[in-house]
Amino acid sequence: LLARAVDGYGDVLFCHATTRSDEERVTVVTPRRRLAEILEASGAGLLVGGHTHRQFDRVQDGHRMINAGSVGRPYEHRPGAYWLRLGPEVALRRADYDIAGADAAFRALGYPAADLVFSREDPDAVAEEYERTAQRPLAPESLISAAENPLTRVGPEDKSSMIYDPRA
Repeated sequence: LLARAVDGYGDVLFCHATTRSDEERVTVVTPRRRLAEILEASGAGLLVGGHTHRQFDRVQDGHRMINAGSVGRPYEHRPGAYWLRLGPEVALRRADYDIAGADAAFRALGYPAADLVFSREDPDAVAEEYERTAQRPLAPESLISAAENPLTRVGPEDKSSMIYDPRA
């Protein structure tokens, strides 16, 4: 977890998946109630994550979550590199690149997961499958302690305060 001040947004929290787990999935079809729980636990007004390889910008109960997307393995309707430019505005971006050439390079290198890199799966079906499996218990090694969250961790001197120093 990383918190940084971003022009126009104040403190923004960045994570791989959520602030609760590196494996918890949030998608374009995550139910509002579950999204609200995830965002409330983050302590952030704006949470930027990834993990599901599909861009989105969702707002729930005064909190916002953005998935920056994926450059190498996006689950999107169009191939390309998907990324985020943040501050002072949100700009979900997409760039074309030579996917066939990149695919050939991965294969030529003998990359063990070359068959998985450039997915041709239906992105909506992937999101629905992720949601169907969201109720499964998360792997214990993927869990993130609340003490690791710089926006919610409690200072040792004052247990009642929510101290955050972006220089820490």
